[in-house]
Amino acid sequence: MEQIGLMPSNTGEPGGRRVGEQMTHYIINDGLFDRACADLMTTEYTLSWFDRFPPIEPVSVERGGCASAGALAAVNPTIKENGSNRVKYRCPSCSSQVWGKPELKLVCGEEACGGARYAPVGKEGTV
Repeated sequence: MEQIGLMPSNTGEPGGRRVGEQMTHYIINDGLFDRACADLMTTEYTLSWFDRFPPIEPVSVERGGCASAGALAAVNPTIKENGSNRVKYRCPSCSSQVWGKPELKLVCGEEACGGARYAPVGKEGTV
Protein backbone atom coordinates (compact mmCIF):
# COMPACT_ATOMS: atom_id res chain seq x y z
CA MET A 1 0.00 0.00 0.00
CA GLU A 2 2.77 2.40 0.88
CA GLN A 3 4.37 1.94 -2.55
CA ILE A 4 1.23 3.25 -4.22
CA GLY A 5 0.74 6.11 -1.75
CA LEU A 6 -1.69 4.69 0.80
CA MET A 7 -0.59 4.44 4.43
CA PRO A 8 -2.17 1.68 6.56
CA SER A 9 -3.41 2.97 9.89
CA ASN A 10 -5.75 1.58 12.52
CA THR A 11 -7.21 5.07 13.02
CA GLY A 12 -7.20 6.30 9.41
CA GLU A 13 -4.98 9.17 10.56
CA PRO A 14 -1.22 9.74 10.70
CA GLY A 15 0.27 8.18 13.83
CA GLY A 16 -2.01 5.14 13.89
CA ARG A 17 -0.67 1.59 14.08
CA ARG A 18 0.45 0.19 10.69
CA VAL A 19 -0.73 -3.36 11.40
CA GLY A 20 -3.69 -4.86 13.25
CA GLU A 21 -7.07 -6.51 12.88
CA GLN A 22 -9.31 -3.52 12.21
CA MET A 23 -7.43 -1.41 9.72
CA THR A 24 -8.06 1.45 7.36
CA HIS A 25 -5.70 3.83 5.57
CA TYR A 26 -5.08 7.43 4.59
CA ILE A 27 -3.67 8.99 1.43
CA ILE A 28 0.00 9.99 1.62
CA ASN A 29 0.38 13.64 0.52
CA ASP A 30 2.10 13.86 -2.88
CA GLY A 31 2.31 10.04 -3.04
CA LEU A 32 1.66 8.04 -6.21
CA PHE A 33 -2.06 7.64 -5.44
CA ASP A 34 -2.46 11.34 -4.58
CA ARG A 35 -0.78 12.43 -7.83
CA ALA A 36 -2.75 9.92 -9.93
CA CYS A 37 -6.03 11.18 -8.46
CA ALA A 38 -5.02 14.80 -9.08
CA ASP A 39 -4.26 13.97 -12.73
CA LEU A 40 -7.56 12.10 -13.08
CA MET A 41 -9.55 14.99 -11.62
CA THR A 42 -8.15 17.37 -14.25
CA THR A 43 -9.64 15.27 -17.08
CA GLU A 44 -13.26 14.69 -17.99
CA TYR A 45 -13.11 11.18 -16.56
CA THR A 46 -16.38 9.34 -16.00
CA LEU A 47 -16.94 5.92 -14.57
CA SER A 48 -19.61 4.07 -16.48
CA TRP A 49 -20.59 0.57 -15.48
CA PHE A 50 -23.43 -1.86 -15.78
CA ASP A 51 -24.36 -4.20 -12.96
CA ARG A 52 -24.48 -7.67 -14.49
CA PHE A 53 -26.42 -8.95 -11.47
CA PRO A 54 -28.95 -6.25 -10.51
CA PRO A 55 -31.06 -6.90 -7.39
CA ILE A 56 -34.25 -7.08 -9.48
CA GLU A 57 -35.21 -7.44 -13.08
CA PRO A 58 -35.28 -4.15 -15.05
CA VAL A 59 -38.74 -2.68 -15.52
CA SER A 60 -39.97 -0.94 -18.69
CA VAL A 61 -41.48 2.46 -17.99
CA GLU A 62 -43.07 5.14 -20.08
CA ARG A 63 -41.19 8.35 -20.83
CA GLY A 64 -40.91 10.32 -17.60
CA GLY A 65 -40.44 7.16 -15.59
CA CYS A 66 -43.28 7.70 -13.12
CA ALA A 67 -45.22 4.73 -11.84
CA SER A 68 -48.95 4.83 -12.48
CA ALA A 69 -51.19 6.15 -9.73
CA GLY A 70 -52.94 2.78 -9.53
CA ALA A 71 -49.68 0.93 -8.92
CA LEU A 72 -48.70 3.38 -6.19
CA ALA A 73 -52.08 3.15 -4.50
CA ALA A 74 -51.92 -0.66 -4.48
CA VAL A 75 -48.83 -0.62 -2.25
CA ASN A 76 -49.18 0.08 1.45
CA PRO A 77 -46.27 2.43 2.31
CA THR A 78 -46.48 1.59 6.02
CA ILE A 79 -45.33 -2.03 5.64
CA LYS A 80 -43.11 -2.92 8.58
CA GLU A 81 -41.13 -5.63 6.81
CA ASN A 82 -38.08 -5.17 9.04
CA GLY A 83 -39.90 -4.31 12.27
CA SER A 84 -39.24 -0.58 11.93
CA ASN A 85 -41.21 2.27 10.44
CA ARG A 86 -38.83 2.49 7.49
CA VAL A 87 -40.09 1.79 3.97
CA LYS A 88 -38.06 0.66 0.98
CA TYR A 89 -38.53 2.78 -2.15
CA ARG A 90 -37.37 1.92 -5.69
CA CYS A 91 -36.90 4.01 -8.83
CA PRO A 92 -38.98 2.38 -11.59
CA SER A 93 -36.43 3.43 -14.23
CA CYS A 94 -33.01 2.48 -12.86
CA SER A 95 -34.14 0.25 -9.95
CA SER A 96 -31.98 2.08 -7.38
CA GLN A 97 -33.37 1.66 -3.88
CA VAL A 98 -33.48 3.73 -0.69
CA TRP A 99 -35.02 3.38 2.78
CA GLY A 100 -36.94 6.18 4.43
CA LYS A 101 -39.94 7.09 6.51
CA PRO A 102 -43.42 6.31 5.14
CA GLU A 103 -45.03 8.68 2.65
CA LEU A 104 -41.80 10.32 1.43
CA LYS A 105 -41.97 11.89 -2.00
CA LEU A 106 -38.64 10.98 -3.61
CA VAL A 107 -37.40 11.81 -7.10
CA CYS A 108 -34.50 9.99 -8.78
CA GLY A 109 -31.58 12.27 -9.63
CA GLU A 110 -30.11 10.09 -12.40
CA GLU A 111 -30.14 11.89 -15.74
CA ALA A 112 -31.47 8.86 -17.61
CA CYS A 113 -34.47 8.57 -15.26
CA GLY A 114 -35.80 12.03 -16.07
CA GLY A 115 -37.00 12.74 -12.54
CA ALA A 116 -38.84 9.45 -12.01
CA ARG A 117 -40.62 9.19 -8.68
CA TYR A 118 -39.50 6.47 -6.29
CA ALA A 119 -42.31 4.05 -5.40
CA PRO A 120 -42.72 2.07 -2.16
CA VAL A 121 -41.78 -1.60 -2.49
CA GLY A 122 -44.10 -4.25 -1.08
CA LYS A 123 -43.14 -7.39 0.84
CA GLU A 124 -42.81 -9.39 -2.37
CA GLY A 125 -40.31 -6.89 -3.77
CA THR A 126 -42.74 -5.49 -6.33
CA VAL A 127 -43.63 -1.88 -6.86
